[in-house]
Amino acid sequence: MDQLQPSSCLLKKILHTFLFFPLLLLIACPDTDPSSVPDPDTTAQDAKKLNALKQVSLGLDSIRIQPLFQSGLNQEWDSTLLSGPDSALMLNPNSYQIRISLFAYADNKKKNAQEALLQGITFRETFDKYSQSPVLLRSGPQILPAGKTTPLFISDTLTFQEHQEVFLYIITSLAEGTNLNIKTQPLIEYSFGQLTGTLDNLPLISTSVPTRLNPSTQNHLKALLDKGVFNPKSGP
Repeated sequence: MDQLQPSSCLLKKILHTFLFFPLLLLIACPDTDPSSVPDPDTTAQDAKKLNALKQVSLGLDSIRIQPLFQSGLNQEWDSTLLSGPDSALMLNPNSYQIRISLFAYADNKKKNAQEALLQGITFRETFDKYSQSPVLLRSGPQILPAGKTTPLFISDTLTFQEHQEVFLYIITSLAEGTNLNIKTQPLIEYSFGQLTGTLDNLPLISTSVPTRLNPSTQNHLKALLDKGVFNPKSGP
């Protein structure tokens, strides 16, 4: 019996090796998708693109505010219409819109500036004290050549349903001819490979926007305000 012990031990070692060797191979050689490993050259190029975008500074030329009738309503700014046959339509706050047009620029003229890709930008507009209800103006992608200043134009319409308090503030300022206090915060979006995010550390721009309307439009808006048409409403 003593002579069989060495061969028995040897058999155990062989079985142990065959059983556990595949497991060791799995641990040492995990199944890794080569495409999931970032290419160093591509990563470096993405970092350069992001750095080029960080060198761009944004500025604001002007903001224009214009009251409008909803699309399809061919009405005149005439306060006498508020008591005419279309009075129900004219006294409906949802019959009106406010067009906000923003004229800005992207300055890419710093020393050693490179062509930058602006993939998307949002201008967050805060009107007066209504910081909880900012108006967002968005634009699409644009190439910013090195050594140049590129104009940016964004325009959108504001409805009463979306921002009731802000809408009332703007209409009141337009009717009274007083300036609008607006703070503009630019937010630059980027997505270069695995580098994605938003540049939100750009300077906040404070402006006082003058309002200039003809007397007929002002009287129309004043009549609407006197009737409480744009007073904020609770519920749906």
